[in-house]
Amino acid sequence: MRHILAIAALCLAALTARAQTVEIVSGSTTRIFLEKTLASDNATTFAYMEATFGGGVYGQFFQEVKFWKAPVFLHGEYRTTFDGNHTAIVGPSLAIYSKHGLVTIAPFYRYDFGINKSAFQLGNSYFYEFGPVEFYGYNDLWYNGDLNYFGEQRIHLRLTEHFKLGFILDLSYFGEFAAAPALGVRFDF
Repeated sequence: MRHILAIAALCLAALTARAQTVEIVSGSTTRIFLEKTLASDNATTFAYMEATFGGGVYGQFFQEVKFWKAPVFLHGEYRTTFDGNHTAIVGPSLAIYSKHGLVTIAPFYRYDFGINKSAFQLGNSYFYEFGPVEFYGYNDLWYNGDLNYFGEQRIHLRLTEHFKLGFILDLSYFGEFAAAPALGVRFDF
């Protein structure tokens, strides 16, 4: 019941906040994502919420700003699983732009409050668009006494201006390698 209420609250938040994207993904679990991005030449604000049916709720919020011409941003981020696991991430983020998209490379300082450990994290994100096909995702590799990795790779086919079908592949390493493929539908407003 608690999970149904969390998902209902997430959907209500999406409607009232006018979420930019709503995505429903089905693989080993069914998840709903809500995301909102505000971007300009000198700043990016990103808010992301995820609810898993039969699981938990995850939130990620970050802000990147720069006060100069170089494509290096100052990045501050907060992640939470709403069950006591909270992570703060800070550091520079280098954006490399091309005709079809961008890739970022980011060495970060990371502190995981739930396990009381700090870490060096190397992250990257990317977005490329070729006609109706979009490739995007992120990869985080960090060491806090143990080597850890989590990444999410996505391919979407844009069917209309607001509707996309996609394939999502979550890859992780927390002592052992795991892969979780999923199919999804995405609505961009």
